[in-house]
Amino acid sequence: MAQPERNSILPTLAWSLAILLAMGIFFGLLVGPALTKGGAGTAHGYLPPQAPTDLTEFDAVKGRQAPGINLGQAVAGDPALKTWAKDEYGKICVACHGPAGKGDGPAGLALQARNFTLNEAWKNGPKLTQIFQTLSKGLPPKMPAYDTYTPAQRLALAHVVQGFMAFPKPAASAAEVAAMDAEFSLSAGVRDPGRVSVSVAAQRVAQESQATSLNVEALPADLRHLVRHAAKAGQTLVGLKGLSGANWTAALHAGAPANGFSPAVGALGGADWQRLNAALAVATQAGTSTN
Repeated sequence: MAQPERNSILPTLAWSLAILLAMGIFFGLLVGPALTKGGAGTAHGYLPPQAPTDLTEFDAVKGRQAPGINLGQAVAGDPALKTWAKDEYGKICVACHGPAGKGDGPAGLALQARNFTLNEAWKNGPKLTQIFQTLSKGLPPKMPAYDTYTPAQRLALAHVVQGFMAFPKPAASAAEVAAMDAEFSLSAGVRDPGRVSVSVAAQRVAQESQATSLNVEALPADLRHLVRHAAKAGQTLVGLKGLSGANWTAALHAGAPANGFSPAVGALGGADWQRLNAALAVATQAGTSTN
């Protein structure tokens, strides 16, 4: 009687092991792109600068414009990326989708991976633009986004996916390609923002929190029109500390009106500049704010 009971446990145990295996492979898929993107593919497109290992202290990184890709070449199929994309599919995608794209990889059954050979039930669609969308944004919760790859690399992988199709490949229209280009800024490239360390950011926050606000009413009546925005003007004066004479007047004039002052400051004569400087010193003391 004991033997049938042991036999009945085996299928459950096998399914449990299969699910654990699928979970392990799926975790690998989440981190795989980030670990492999720096290999052969780095020569085929722009890669953003790597984040510093210490997020609290590092040299400031100046923002820059990331270059766009050759969209026509990427959509047609970049020959320089063809071999790389096939190799990368074999490293990352094959675990779910299988070597022939039939969704029969080790984790494919548990995760219900897409069978690329069949023209049915595609979540986003089988067009190149639609596959690119899937690779860029993922299909939560089962498929992660592969946005760690460059746009050119993702399009090359999309071509690999289409290569498995056992049905006529649907072509994306010019409008669909243009929409993809606009959404992901492929031709124009994207702007990488500058980065500063925590300590530098804290210093800037402290400076802003101690910004000086002008009390415009403390200025002589004939000079009040020169201040358009008291708070901005006060912050400007904090930034101009250390400057004097011609350097101070030139900087104040050059930043108007964005700095809170009227461009009319440029029409002041030497004596008026001195009078304004003295009046601003009094007005800032009267309007100091720590808010």
